[in-house]
Amino acid sequence: MNIEQSFIIGLISSTEFITQVRSIINIKLIDSPSAKEISKWCLEYYDKYKKAPEKDIQLIYEDKLKNNEIRKDVIEDIENVLQQLSDVAEQENLNVKYLVDSTKKYFHTQILLNLRDNLDDFLEKGDLTQADNLIHGFHGVSEAQDSTIDVGARVTLKKIEEAFKTSQEFVIEYPGDLGKLLNDKMVKGRFVGFFAREKSKKSFILLKSAMLAIEQKQTVAWFQAGDMTEDEIFIRLGIMLTGKTNMELNSGKQYENIVDCVYNQNNDCDLDKRACTFGIFEGEDPDNIRNTKTKAELVEAYKENKDYIPCRNCNKFKGCQWLHEITIPMLTVREVKSKIRKTIPENMFKMAVYPTHMLTIKEMQSVLNKWEMEGFIPNLIVVDYADWMVADQNTDSRNAVNQIWGGLRGISQEKNSLLLTASLVDSNSYNQDTIHIGNFSEDKRKLGHVSALFSINMSADGREEELEVVRIGEMLDRHRKKINIKNQVRVIQNLNKGNPILDSYW
Repeated sequence: MNIEQSFIIGLISSTEFITQVRSIINIKLIDSPSAKEISKWCLEYYDKYKKAPEKDIQLIYEDKLKNNEIRKDVIEDIENVLQQLSDVAEQENLNVKYLVDSTKKYFHTQILLNLRDNLDDFLEKGDLTQADNLIHGFHGVSEAQDSTIDVGARVTLKKIEEAFKTSQEFVIEYPGDLGKLLNDKMVKGRFVGFFAREKSKKSFILLKSAMLAIEQKQTVAWFQAGDMTEDEIFIRLGIMLTGKTNMELNSGKQYENIVDCVYNQNNDCDLDKRACTFGIFEGEDPDNIRNTKTKAELVEAYKENKDYIPCRNCNKFKGCQWLHEITIPMLTVREVKSKIRKTIPENMFKMAVYPTHMLTIKEMQSVLNKWEMEGFIPNLIVVDYADWMVADQNTDSRNAVNQIWGGLRGISQEKNSLLLTASLVDSNSYNQDTIHIGNFSEDKRKLGHVSALFSINMSADGREEELEVVRIGEMLDRHRKKINIKNQVRVIQNLNKGNPILDSYW
């Protein structure tokens, strides 16, 4: 889908979009004959009713066709375009601010191309006076209105309304208790980071976040900065989407985590709605069950109590882990291809993959601008991960980190996209159960650029890693004064089948 098709979707479906671009659209500058016609209909409709035509576009087309107001040579093309745009519009969640900027750039480019052609004509004729007058009389698409706002103007009231509305529209909605921690930070224009030790499933969580966004009809751009190769991404994606594995070692019968209530396990619950009638850790301290039980102890208890039923049936629920047995089959390439076709529509998920220390902010901007001209506008941008990027300018490592993180923040603002990345913490964190603000590696100025920051924690003794559980906690939020780093959600995982977010509990 190209930029003309993108802004036609906006003209048809979004009153907010058409209001902001009405003054800059010049039908004569649109290349495609079908796009010219559809744009003209949308503007006529807006000028009369002060709203986008939405579903009325089909009635407009039929009326124009009935009255012979459409050139015969473009009828078939218009029908095809309307059908294609209808299919795409159902998949996409429109990023109005970004589309407005893209449309301005398109018409600015068209104006400059038109200026160049006219200049060439005058210069070929030797008419320097007309050429000079053309240059001095030139006015492009003004960008000043993007940075100057008349707060008291009527049009600003619509922007204020949209600002409050956008703050409640999540680009990613995580399930369960994890969603209660993360979702209100996952909005357009924000820059969110996950900080963790090595091998703490950062890339898995970023990829799962991208897949959740696509399930929720959000467009996603993925920048691989060196942690994985293209082949490794495809394999991990295939495992995640199918819930199967490509490695015999990870296949077959095995134990998988599920959530249970600690008061069910220690038999300290007498409610009628309780799922089980006995406990497996009778009389034990709830905190001991939640924080010290090992995988071996859970497996032993499971084998001895096959008829035990986990429970989360009431408000008294306090989470802990239990197990059940599953079988993970081997996947086939055919299954992966089929799943990708069904799960990821075309023009919804684009990737750019780079070797370590090759991706820069300028390269990201160049790729995003190229995709924009092709009509791809991401609501979510993921960088896996920022530590592998390199600064555009030669400088020391501390200033390089500041340049990169400041640049990422700028991209999230310029493109009005949610930007997610991850970063490593220092070696001291390996002896801690919970990451602290003081554990940041390299330049701490990166904290000044993020909108929100979360830690991915695992116990220093390796117990939680063996159990396949991480604790995701809040570390920084620009919109809240007080943060409690102990406010953590436990997330259970099964990475053999590529799922870093099976379930979660506080």
